[in-house]
Amino acid sequence: MLAGRWLLLIGLMLWAASPAWAGQCAITTPQTSFGQYNSFDTLSRTVVSQMVVTCSATTTAENTTGVVATVSLTPGMSGEARDRTLAMGAERLHYNIYLDPNLMTVFGDGLNGTQTLTTCQGGSQCGASGPLAANLYGAAPPGQDVAAGTYADMLTIQVVF
Repeated sequence: MLAGRWLLLIGLMLWAASPAWAGQCAITTPQTSFGQYNSFDTLSRTVVSQMVVTCSATTTAENTTGVVATVSLTPGMSGEARDRTLAMGAERLHYNIYLDPNLMTVFGDGLNGTQTLTTCQGGSQCGASGPLAANLYGAAPPGQDVAAGTYADMLTIQVVF
């Protein structure tokens, strides 16, 4: 399958490149790519991205209570947030998105051991909170024997408030 070739992983489209409006909240994220993956590497292939969620109060009540939002990440094409895969035809390359640099906390929908993020913004009860800025850590484990090519997955960030 792989004889010392580099795998090029472009097109991992985790998030939209431009802001997406969700009522009173805006999300900004960059498109993310793992770059080249080499199955002979002994360490995970990692990448760091930053997501920013900005919410604003639009009613008198929200000026007091603020906007409380839960931010989650869909599992992608694998259907399993704890075992996400990039695909190229029938080939699969395992990876995941984490909330911590130690790659322990999987960003997901809050089910099966995954975690979501919560933010309170725009109201006096939220205190001096500003936009939620969270680093997202992507990792593809080493030693996966896959064909060279372009692998992709599509994830959606959901904001519920």
